[in-house]
Amino acid sequence: MRVVRPRWRRKDVDAAKQRMEATVPATAGLFVPPPAGKYSAKRTMVDGYLFDSKLEARRYGELKLLMLAGEILWLCVQPVFILEGGVTYRADFLYRRNDGEVIVEDAKGKDLQVSRNKRKQVLARYGVEIQLWPAR
Repeated sequence: MRVVRPRWRRKDVDAAKQRMEATVPATAGLFVPPPAGKYSAKRTMVDGYLFDSKLEARRYGELKLLMLAGEILWLCVQPVFILEGGVTYRADFLYRRNDGEVIVEDAKGKDLQVSRNKRKQVLARYGVEIQLWPAR
């Protein structure tokens, strides 16, 4: 059995390319940051991580410096805790200090009731207390 392939004429190829280019948006392939959140927090990209606010990005820079200085052994960015009913809580940082203490931290400009409730659920389910930064 012989397979017959259609022969494309140059004008058919050019027309197909034009149709494809017309359907691809002009911003394809470019990073377009998502719009600002409800409380005007500016999303910030640092070291390939997209942080929800400049406050969170600044805290990441501080923790990175502490890790370079040897104060912190390791740093995990945006760890996820799975709660009841498939709800998740994404903290900002999880790190281990030299003395062996493991700290979970959340950088908050405005602490909402939803966040407080989720932190209580993380404490009840995992026994992990999430610290707020800056400390209030």
